[in-house]
Amino acid sequence: MDQITLLYEKNRDFLLGKRPFFSASFITFLKVAPFVLGIAALISALLLFSELSNLILGRSLNVFFLVTTVIFLMVASIALFYFLQLRRINLRLALKGVILPSAIEQISGQTNQEGLFIIKLVFTVTDPNTSEVIKLQGEYPCQHRKDQSLPSVGSPIAVLYHDRDLYRVL
Repeated sequence: MDQITLLYEKNRDFLLGKRPFFSASFITFLKVAPFVLGIAALISALLLFSELSNLILGRSLNVFFLVTTVIFLMVASIALFYFLQLRRINLRLALKGVILPSAIEQISGQTNQEGLFIIKLVFTVTDPNTSEVIKLQGEYPCQHRKDQSLPSVGSPIAVLYHDRDLYRVL
């Protein structure tokens, strides 16, 4: 375990089995946030329909209330969509992902335009479901490694893997 190169040192406890990949509070957040946002969007929609019914019945219209309700409904809907995607991806990885060994085939690091240090990696894994060898690559923000030397080609790494589209280099 000590020989494995970790992009993020915080993942060592996960690899040693001392903690889950995602904390219980984060998993709870992923489960609860979409529900709360959905309720907020539903309430906003009901308030919007209530205000529009006032217009239909010939009552005065509160334009400020109408505009803020529409804006809140749009923001809540976008946030709901985002959290549902985040939840689907992260829960699938946390519950069904497996740790696979790999080795660095190519590595480079550079600072991007925003000043963030990015490590670019190329590595291969063997898909446990199909036994197919898959070459993967990714860019990983590693500001904490900016002043350190990069791991060398051939260094062993660990990958939390679900499928070729869903994985995390630890």
